[in-house]
Amino acid sequence: MNAMTAEPRPVYDDTHTDTEACRRMWCARILDVVNIASPAPTIVGRVYQTPYCRQADREWALRWLRGRDCRDILDMLGICSEAFREDIAAWVPDIEALKAMRASGPKKKRGSK
Repeated sequence: MNAMTAEPRPVYDDTHTDTEACRRMWCARILDVVNIASPAPTIVGRVYQTPYCRQADREWALRWLRGRDCRDILDMLGICSEAFREDIAAWVPDIEALKAMRASGPKKKRGSK
């Protein structure tokens, strides 16, 4: 096969996929990210992480909760993403702060023009 000819993409047969198991998996994923976003270090065994690693994980989780991947998964599960985010923002207030920070744009480094 030459470089110009693309190989056909494999077709995934999902006729035997357990939809409830799939739903439980995605719900567990959302819950895991919410736990990581939590300011409490005792959730999900994060007490042994250094504060720097814990904060980096929280920042990643907060960005993920605001992102398209989370919205797509919530839509797939039939959960209103905006209502979900409002409920989570009450529990993890940094979500709203992150939204405001993103709206203001990236900070310039010292000495940059």
